[in-house]
Amino acid sequence: MVGFGSIVGGIENLATREYRGRTMARHIKRCIYCGADSDDANLTDEHIVAYSLGSDVYLKEASCVACADITKRFEQHVARAIFGHHRIHKGTQTRRPNERPSQLPARILIRGVEYRKELVITDHPYFLAMPIWDQPGLLRGISPSANFDGLCAHLYYHIPDNIKDALELSDGEIAEIRPDTAGDATQFGRAIAKIAYCNAIAHFGLDGFEHLELPDLILGKFPYVSFLVGSVLREPPPPNRDGPLHRIVIGENWVHDRRTELWRRVLVTNIRLFATDGTQANGMPIYTVITGAPKRVA
Repeated sequence: MVGFGSIVGGIENLATREYRGRTMARHIKRCIYCGADSDDANLTDEHIVAYSLGSDVYLKEASCVACADITKRFEQHVARAIFGHHRIHKGTQTRRPNERPSQLPARILIRGVEYRKELVITDHPYFLAMPIWDQPGLLRGISPSANFDGLCAHLYYHIPDNIKDALELSDGEIAEIRPDTAGDATQFGRAIAKIAYCNAIAHFGLDGFEHLELPDLILGKFPYVSFLVGSVLREPPPPNRDGPLHRIVIGENWVHDRRTELWRRVLVTNIRLFATDGTQANGMPIYTVITGAPKRVA
């Protein structure tokens, strides 16, 4: 393996534009996952980053109904089970604003007894657990596996200054506030892969690069998520204080594929969701996706 290669021109502008109003990135007229065209299926628009995460840039007529149902399930998991409380606290856009709660539950442990307490949003302590695992197996030169090597999570939290009053604690009383997270690495990894894939299509076009196994991974047909998607098992760098809500950068790398014993040039995408959030020392994790390969020239 060699180090991360040169950045492909234009992606920086795309990432910046993604989060400024409703924008069509490309008109596809074919399902980007199964290949069905507009004559065979009703095609829906496909967001590059899920609408629920604050994006409104889309690929027009880019997903058939059947494939959209598949991607919808893991995007809902990410939006609710992982980012649910974070989105509410940030006021991230939602298609059902009237259904957004004004209170959220908190897990509290006092004197060995755990209970849940409903608190208004401004008084609510919350946690965000971001799953991470080792770099993609293809980059590490290992065979495809369903395992997520080193799987753990970065835990971010917010505790309001008035938490003692919100929990109605007496002087000297101590309460433990517990995370309430249930993120699934497979669903999360597929959601990250979808962002990378859609972003590459927005830049190169659907036929502008080789897709490798990424569409099958997104649809759940290629079970080795960690072979193409990963992160870094160390503390992430400080947040990007300026710039887009989500940062997406695509580049190139050479990798050795043990299945073929050949070196190949691949497209590699780095994704940082909610790139401006985090602590002063540590921002959100940066995920790496083997997004495909440059188109071969005949």
